[in-house]
Amino acid sequence: MELREEREEREIRVFDLFISLCQRWRSLLICLVIGAVVLGAYGWYKSGSGTAGAPSSPVEITDEDWSAVLGPDAMNDVQQLYSSIQEYDKLMQEQSHVTDLSEKLENMEHITAIQNNVSATKARFTDDQKAYLAFLMGDTNIIPGNEDTYDHKANEQSAQEAAGGRHISKKYVVVGALLGLILAAIVIIIKYIATATIKTAGETEENLDLQILGRFDGSNKFYDKRKTALDRWLRRVKQKNKQKLSYEESVKMVSAKMQIAADKYDLKKICIAADSNVELEKVQNKEFLDDIIAKLGGTPEAVVLNNILGRSDALHDMAGADAVVLVLQTENSRFTDAQYERILCEGYGVPVLGAIVVE
Repeated sequence: MELREEREEREIRVFDLFISLCQRWRSLLICLVIGAVVLGAYGWYKSGSGTAGAPSSPVEITDEDWSAVLGPDAMNDVQQLYSSIQEYDKLMQEQSHVTDLSEKLENMEHITAIQNNVSATKARFTDDQKAYLAFLMGDTNIIPGNEDTYDHKANEQSAQEAAGGRHISKKYVVVGALLGLILAAIVIIIKYIATATIKTAGETEENLDLQILGRFDGSNKFYDKRKTALDRWLRRVKQKNKQKLSYEESVKMVSAKMQIAADKYDLKKICIAADSNVELEKVQNKEFLDDIIAKLGGTPEAVVLNNILGRSDALHDMAGADAVVLVLQTENSRFTDAQYERILCEGYGVPVLGAIVVE
């Protein structure tokens, strides 16, 4: 049972990692474009090297040149095969004009025999003989004895690239885009794993042993125009298996828990201490905390403090309170800061009721 729960917990963390990676799609896209541009520019520069020289003038090849490489007998074999190929082409052209069925069948038998003879003979040829045959069939770029010119297709492609000068290679662009995407993903994953920030509200309960008084999802009420449809969809996927409360229900839940604690322990003043990494400048975060205070109605008194670890005035107000509620933000608040805040509060004899997690 414990092993299954541990495996399910690991799967959830991997899922959160994947969603967090997708939420940074802008960074991934930028790195993809940068990689494609950088490696594409390198391929463009590399394509121009060694192509500035003047094109070489064509060399006239004679039968004597081929005879010096092949010998008379090998040349005769190639010439005979070339004659057979010409005969084959001629018969194929005439076949379309033959109307008599018996004559058409007779010609097809002759054509098949020639085709088989050509294939069998060509299979026995050496590379030099095949090159000579290609030369006879019109490939004048082939030079006798020069094997680099035997692959006429590659030779033509090289000639076209040389004539065209610098060009952008699709291969370099694609490889650069993939490398940029992979490197960006690796950096994001390493940062996600290595940075000791609170990833989910559940981690606050598990690692800090703090009761979650409430979770606030700004997308429930506020609409950020900077967010695209993809951002909003990824946020919904991330929150899919979590408790869903509307904005009003979240305010009521937090204020009710604070009110119950105040009545039970006779608390007159509660400080809502926001972590230094909580984005209080955002309207939705500030309004959420203000609505909680308004819901309490002054009993108990509640005030919002910012950064009790770094501001003396906030620390002084916290020390005069009866209890503290910490405000943490996923992806921003660090475990160490939250732990120090809790130790600081308890050191001044101010109990920590729990935490509000901004997601």
